[in-house]
Amino acid sequence: MAPRAWALTSALAGSLALLSASGCVSQGELLGPPYELVVLDRVGASGDEFELRRGRLSTVDDFDQLAAPGFRIRQAGVLTAEELHGDMVVSGSFEGDTAPTLRYVVENGVAVPRDYSTLLMFSAAYQFETVLAGLRAALTPSAQSLMDERGAVDVIVGPVMRARIKGVEASVRMDTNAFFFAPGWQFGLAQSSSLEKAPLAADSRVIAHELGHAVFQTAFAGGVSETCDAEQAAQNEQQPWFEGRIEEELVISGLNEGLADWISFAVTGGLDPITSIAVGQDPDLDQNVAERALTDDNFRWSNIVKEAADASADERCDGKYCIGTLFARSLVATYREQGNELDDAEARERFSREVVAALEGTLARMKERELPLPRPELARCELRDEVSSEQDPPVIGAFLRAFLEGTPDDTAALLCRQLEERFEEGFPAEFREECEP
Repeated sequence: MAPRAWALTSALAGSLALLSASGCVSQGELLGPPYELVVLDRVGASGDEFELRRGRLSTVDDFDQLAAPGFRIRQAGVLTAEELHGDMVVSGSFEGDTAPTLRYVVENGVAVPRDYSTLLMFSAAYQFETVLAGLRAALTPSAQSLMDERGAVDVIVGPVMRARIKGVEASVRMDTNAFFFAPGWQFGLAQSSSLEKAPLAADSRVIAHELGHAVFQTAFAGGVSETCDAEQAAQNEQQPWFEGRIEEELVISGLNEGLADWISFAVTGGLDPITSIAVGQDPDLDQNVAERALTDDNFRWSNIVKEAADASADERCDGKYCIGTLFARSLVATYREQGNELDDAEARERFSREVVAALEGTLARMKERELPLPRPELARCELRDEVSSEQDPPVIGAFLRAFLEGTPDDTAALLCRQLEERFEEGFPAEFREECEP
């Protein structure tokens, strides 16, 4: 896969050179809004290829800043992550980002990027504008209102990553990921690498997935991110709902990933949010399977729980992403069982509003039930990477039961059976009341 990615990069560089050599017009002569520009985008009936094409920015009101009411493009900067859950930075700081440095020429009223960095920023602006417009129809009015209150999101292109663990800092390279930084209401688009079939900044499915994390934080947690305090470990051990527990739970992080995958499908129609990344095969597995394709149905809870040393031979995916995929696949299967077509945008938006409405009250309903007391490592704010057959089912059950209670009755019955089939004992029987006919 890597040679294809580098070939694409080389082809883009050649195309940009030809385009920029065809004219040399002052940047100040671009008219708008709206603004016409060259971007990298998905094309074709399947949407699985990327090409340079003309795009339009309708909400950007400051082109040289690439700023709009819903977002603004920023460049580089340093993200210091103190707590990183996959593509979600739960705590840390972001410093040193700057306004974009754009190099382009104007050809027949169209801004043509003169370098790869400008192409990425043009493409990111185009994708965020497009996805944000589609996202509005997939949210409840209350969720959209909460997101609007947060203001424009900062989209950081090419940030430098650092991790700070127990006071020690180290450089981190995130070659194949975009991420959501909840405390700063910021999104990072990492530098492109040879594992990408196309830059993530140009992939609407990845952008929609990252915005899905913002939806989860807004709808599920009310936009509030609590911090676990390791110095309070002794007190935390005695409190089922100690401050920051939800943020530390592997299960909740996984379900967040599943909701983000659903939002990506609801907004774009794409069934695999990471299809633009060439994910390597695991030589230790007897059988490699597609982990995130939402219409596949090739693993269950029993395949992903690590209970013995020899379990790795049957492990289909790792950690929280497995949980998220089971959740997202259950949502898509229920959507289809109701007679909806995958390419019906209105039906996806309608079902998505039901999903978000259910999520809005899930945390409050969860807290009506007592979770088991946290284990010492959880009370000490220590993250866990592996799924546990002992620790995770009660949290999964509490979430799914609370979520189902917020869905319409006909949807709840169908969805509960889909969840029951995929999560197996990971969704304990005492939480399955909504599965009854």
